[in-house]
Amino acid sequence: MSGRSLEQRQSIRDAYISKYEKGIIHDLRSQVSDNYCSLLDGLLDDATEFHAKHLHRIVNNILAEEKDVELLEVLFPLSAIERFVIGCSYSELYKKSLLEDIEENIKENISGAFTETIGYLFQDEASEENPSSSEIREYVDILAAVTSEEWNPANNKLIEIFCSSTLVSLASVTKDYKSKTNKSLLDVVTADAADEFRRGFQVMIGAADDIWQYFADQIYESASGPRLNINKLIYIIIFRCEMDLANISEVFQKTYDHSLHDFLRQHCSDDYTDMLLALAGPEKK
Repeated sequence: MSGRSLEQRQSIRDAYISKYEKGIIHDLRSQVSDNYCSLLDGLLDDATEFHAKHLHRIVNNILAEEKDVELLEVLFPLSAIERFVIGCSYSELYKKSLLEDIEENIKENISGAFTETIGYLFQDEASEENPSSSEIREYVDILAAVTSEEWNPANNKLIEIFCSSTLVSLASVTKDYKSKTNKSLLDVVTADAADEFRRGFQVMIGAADDIWQYFADQIYESASGPRLNINKLIYIIIFRCEMDLANISEVFQKTYDHSLHDFLRQHCSDDYTDMLLALAGPEKK
């Protein structure tokens, strides 16, 4: 499966169902781990269902302490159109909208400062259009004037800048910010934002600043807690394996001084490890 495209994997899935009248995972479940089943399920899913299922796992994870930021990590790098389609898929799968599910779980389990930010990403204002050069200059001027206290998701002007622009235009904003101030916007928010807000802003700025570095850091952070966040790790590997995982792997090695393959071997020891290693591509010696 790891050496095939999504279209090829789904052709195999459909042929298996047609011949045996049940799915591949149904037959494998008693022979492999739950993580292997999750990995294989993700490899066989339609792209929108793949994202929707991962979001549903986050929303309904009773152990998660910052669900709002974990959801932001998934949703912010996507385009407005991708978020819309995934939202539709979520509603079809779970008979309620993602935002309804978030609201219910936040009331019961968490208090998330960036919950309203997530809602903004699904509004019409979340545009696919790039701002003009004058608007980018205006954004840079606003960001350059932000005080420590103003790095807050309740600051509507900040959220408008981050959530109404594409990643391409936000990359221009972070680049021009550095030219104007001689400072990295990511470094500034890391130093100035309050603890409860820092991680959410790091997600938005990091994804815009350098998407390969962003996912390299996300992979590394999946093992930074007391236990491996295997759902997050599997999600990233599958999401990027047919896009730019080779580039992410190079950035990972430069940043953390060991290869992505070594990282996977160190932190994954179950039957799914070989599949993850294969999806990560050829290992450079």
